[in-house]
Amino acid sequence: MQKLNHTQVKKATIRFWLVFAALLVMAFLPVYSFFKSYAFQQDFIRREVDHYKQVLNTQQQLKQKTDSLFNLMSLLNTGKVESDVFLQQYIADHKTGIEVLAETDSTAFGTYRLLMRHAAQMLRQKDTLIAITGNEQLMRNNLLECLGKVRKVKQELAFDPARNFSSRN
Repeated sequence: MQKLNHTQVKKATIRFWLVFAALLVMAFLPVYSFFKSYAFQQDFIRREVDHYKQVLNTQQQLKQKTDSLFNLMSLLNTGKVESDVFLQQYIADHKTGIEVLAETDSTAFGTYRLLMRHAAQMLRQKDTLIAITGNEQLMRNNLLECLGKVRKVKQELAFDPARNFSSRN
């Protein structure tokens, strides 16, 4: 009987240690999973925060560049700059830079791309306005030249001693 009891004790001890080991694994597995999940979520949140910071910085740059672009566009055809041609080229380069910057995140900056399309239309209208203003200035110069010639001819015709003719006008 001693032998049988010793074997049963040995089997029970082995069974106890196996169950204890299984319980330890089952107890530490959720803790390990929790810390692993925590590390994964922390890394994911850090990446998301970095992405949002990048989007925010890009948005700040786009806002400043867009404000600057529209300020430059307001200077077109006002006579406040020496050369409208150089200003137009600078505005076109500035607009291209904004479009390239807005392409970095297509979902977040769709409004800026739409705004730049409208800015392109505005620039075309400004170009048309500049051309019309140039034509107007040319016509005004021609008119003033013509009026000067008319005045000169009137003065010459106002008093002609050979014909003894004078006019009231």
